[in-house]
Amino acid sequence: MKHQKGALIINIPLVTQQTGKGDIMDVDILRQELKNNNIDNAIRIIEEFGENKFYESLPYLIKCFEDTNNHKLRNTIAIALADIGDQSALKPIINALNDPKTIGKRGTLLYALGFFDYSPYIELLTNLIISGNFEESRQSLSLLEAIDINIEHEVIDECTKKINKDIKRQEEKIEFLLEAIDILESLKK
Repeated sequence: MKHQKGALIINIPLVTQQTGKGDIMDVDILRQELKNNNIDNAIRIIEEFGENKFYESLPYLIKCFEDTNNHKLRNTIAIALADIGDQSALKPIINALNDPKTIGKRGTLLYALGFFDYSPYIELLTNLIISGNFEESRQSLSLLEAIDINIEHEVIDECTKKINKDIKRQEEKIEFLLEAIDILESLKK
């Protein structure tokens, strides 16, 4: 964090090294920045927590992740949770991916998901391949492709069925749109 006074710039580190005593104070600094709605400062602190794998911040980061409506803050926390790498962050990320408030803003959440064992959530990925925006569908497909464990055939069959149903729906939509073009062209006289 930089504070400016005139032309003098003073660098103040946001996160001190873990000393045992400083752990709570570091989370308290984040808590205070969020309370004061200093989102940019909070984001810098969260990034440092992730980069330093500051495990002690995990419970508070998960709480903030679950409570925030700010997608920029949520995305930053998701990356920090991925960097810290504790599997306890998986369920909150899955919940966020299922939450309607994240529609259209799930790309970073999916990226963070890739750092965890997400193999039980193939059906969610399939749904996002079908219904997500460009980034969400491509990121979901990439995650699906990266799975390297055996998945139950019933799950794969169900996901395949969903995709085939969507293909059929898309074909019907294409036929409808082609008909609309024909009608428009027929209006040329």
